[in-house]
Amino acid sequence: MNTYAINGIQKDLASLQNQSLRELIHQIREAHSNESTLISSILVNGIEIDANDERLLGTLPVAQLRSLEIFTAHPREIAEETLQSLVEFTRHLERMCEETAKDITLLPRLADGITTFIDALENVKQILHVSLASSGTRSVQVLEADLASILRDMLEYRQKKEMGFLASILGDALSPNLALWRTEGLPALIRARDS
Repeated sequence: MNTYAINGIQKDLASLQNQSLRELIHQIREAHSNESTLISSILVNGIEIDANDERLLGTLPVAQLRSLEIFTAHPREIAEETLQSLVEFTRHLERMCEETAKDITLLPRLADGITTFIDALENVKQILHVSLASSGTRSVQVLEADLASILRDMLEYRQKKEMGFLASILGDALSPNLALWRTEGLPALIRARDS
C-alpha cells in the first residue's frame, strides 16, 4: 500500500511504510483531530474497525495493509448521531435489565452498558453545549438524579449481597428510567441541541 485516504483524498505513504498501523493512526489523529474535526471511522482493508480492533491490529506493519481509509466529521455531527443511537441503546439496556434480573451474574455487562450510556450522555452534552440551564432540560436533570439514585441503591444492595432487592430495582426502577430517557430525556436533549 503506497497511499491512504482521508475523506476520499489520497495521501502518500512512501516514508511511513515501516510504521505500525497504531503509529500511523496516532499521527493521523494528531494531524486531523481538532475543535472542528474528529475521526469518525477507520476502514482497514475495507472493513470498519473499532477501538478494540485497533488495539488488536496495532502492531501490523503499514506495508502489509491493502487499504486504509479515514473519515472525519464535525464533533457536533458525531454528537447528534450519538443521541440518535442512544435511543436504540436504551432499548438494549432495558432488555439487559430484564435478563440480569433473572440472572444476576450478568450484572457486570449491564454495569458496562450503563457506564457507556452515562459517558455518551456527558460527551454529547459537552459537545452540544447543553447545560442544566438550557431550556427544556428539566426532564434531563430529573432523569439524571433518578438514575444516580438508582445506581447508588443498586451498589448498596450489591454490597449487602441482597440480590432479590437488586433484581427488583432492575425491573422496577432502572428499566422504567431507561424508558423515560428514550421517550423524554433524549428527545429533550435533541430539542435543546436545536435551540
